[in-house]
Amino acid sequence: MKWRKILASIALIGLPLYSLGSLTNANSIVGSEEIRANAAAVQATVISDEISDQARIFANQIASEPQFTSWNNADLSISALGPGTHSWLVLVKNNKQAILGYMVLNALEAGGYQLGEYGLSSAPLFGGQSFEHSMLQLGLNKSTGIDKVSAERIYIHPLLAAWKITSDSNPYYTDAATGEQLPVTAEGWETSAKTERSQAALFQAHTEHKLQKSHSLASFDPYAKLSWPTNKPLDINPVKYSSLLVKINGQQQLRYIAERFDGQMLYAWSVVGYHSWTSGHAYIALEAGEDSGLRRYIPLQLLLGLGSFYS
Repeated sequence: MKWRKILASIALIGLPLYSLGSLTNANSIVGSEEIRANAAAVQATVISDEISDQARIFANQIASEPQFTSWNNADLSISALGPGTHSWLVLVKNNKQAILGYMVLNALEAGGYQLGEYGLSSAPLFGGQSFEHSMLQLGLNKSTGIDKVSAERIYIHPLLAAWKITSDSNPYYTDAATGEQLPVTAEGWETSAKTERSQAALFQAHTEHKLQKSHSLASFDPYAKLSWPTNKPLDINPVKYSSLLVKINGQQQLRYIAERFDGQMLYAWSVVGYHSWTSGHAYIALEAGEDSGLRRYIPLQLLLGLGSFYS
């Protein structure tokens, strides 16, 4: 019955409810330069030389891959994500202007840093486009008292990353990449964050490891073939996951599906490549739609813990 409802939604509007596909362009939604400026500079802090050095090490590793050669000698703009300063967003820029991509660095309690995720996009996570679309989704503009709105960037892992926008003391959560409103309360978010934060840290590459192998596929529409409502997910060993990489190397078009927030929301992504690191970690390249403009590299073991792959 559940999948029948999703298929009915697809037939009616082209995408299932809460599915994060392509965005409608949201221009001049906010109506307040102050809110936009605050959102762009949330959790501003002094960035240490250590964080800057670690970000450069990761960027140099990733730049060795053909799709990321533009990262060579690029500028890195670093800002803190969320309270407690455990994560940092690194924007990779060309001549301090055009955004080429991004990385998320996470601090370890025992010291050192991990690579939470990374990707290619001129409109990455927590960008102005996703923020303005968030405001549109929530119906916030000058007439609704925009001066009483605050915004905060919060990041636990790639599937739990959001704008937290508070209006009249009411918190709302919108997806960090798309700006779509998330069906979760403050209590639900904290519950997910508490149970998933430590698990996510197990699956991320450390700075001492190097990128050793990759494969890239052309973009395709994850909804062009609706395999997940009827087919069984691929049986992938989370430790020995070579069977998945073999399929990607063989140019197979796979989908990644994850239900979040008690099944109220469905992520459906096309699998468009991977990077493997000397540590044994693999990052799978995912896109929300054909030529979506954002290609995210997310730790494979985290994806296996939160969802499934389909052929």
